[in-house]
Amino acid sequence: MNPGWTPIITSSADSSRIFTCFGPGFRWKIDSEPVETRPRPYEEFLQSCTTNGKTESLLCTSRTMNLEVRMYTPKAFAEPDQSRCFDHIEQHSFATLVSVHEGRPVASHLPFLLDREPKPHGQLLGHFARANSQWTEVDGQTVLAIFQGPHAYITPTWYESANVVPTWDYVTVHVTGTLRLIEDPAELHRLAGRTVDQYEQSRSVPWKYQGSPEFMEKLLGMIVGFRIDIEQIEGQWKLSQNHTVERRERVIHGLRAEDDPNAHAIAELIQATLEETDRTAK
Repeated sequence: MNPGWTPIITSSADSSRIFTCFGPGFRWKIDSEPVETRPRPYEEFLQSCTTNGKTESLLCTSRTMNLEVRMYTPKAFAEPDQSRCFDHIEQHSFATLVSVHEGRPVASHLPFLLDREPKPHGQLLGHFARANSQWTEVDGQTVLAIFQGPHAYITPTWYESANVVPTWDYVTVHVTGTLRLIEDPAELHRLAGRTVDQYEQSRSVPWKYQGSPEFMEKLLGMIVGFRIDIEQIEGQWKLSQNHTVERRERVIHGLRAEDDPNAHAIAELIQATLEETDRTAK
């Protein structure tokens, strides 16, 4: 981004007027209606957001962002199957949680649990370290959780064609929703127990806490639990679907020859899309 341009959100004192802009070619909105699209330097934007000569106050928080912001996802790569996205979340449950803190974006890397049942889109659960200041302003915010799956570089040499360029194939799921802190000690205790059970279940002898209740209480005081009511799920399976079957088969061959587990995983996913296409054709 051009350092002379800054994306900001401004609002009047009573939040009756909301201004948003995104750079570098800012899309400027008032009350969520498009008004203008052009580069807007920070100072010029502030000058234009005045009422009776008084500049609107800055409120850089998702509570004032009455906007629908989506991940860039070309149609060929979109994954509309919610159950498949849920499977991905459970398989890649260590995710990045993004919110706004003191007017700036902040992210933490956290393990998550998924409850599929609460309607309409389920619920995520997790916890912060209490020493992590992100939790102090996040209650009630619309947050973003990013569940990144396998990814791999695709060299154009595999296409064996002219007029081609490199790309990257990957699988990811973005989840947005409202985060609420878990205040009840008993509920936090249950959450901690569920988290341990979830990540110990694959072991031949799962670990169980055997310490004193007092020590457990001390440990629980060092974390802050939360739940996220899921409002939007976006899956993207970018697996060279925009190329011919022949090219994709060459990509699979190239990926399988790489010394990289991610490349092997992407190769198997591309192979699955080819097999799915064959079944659909029949």
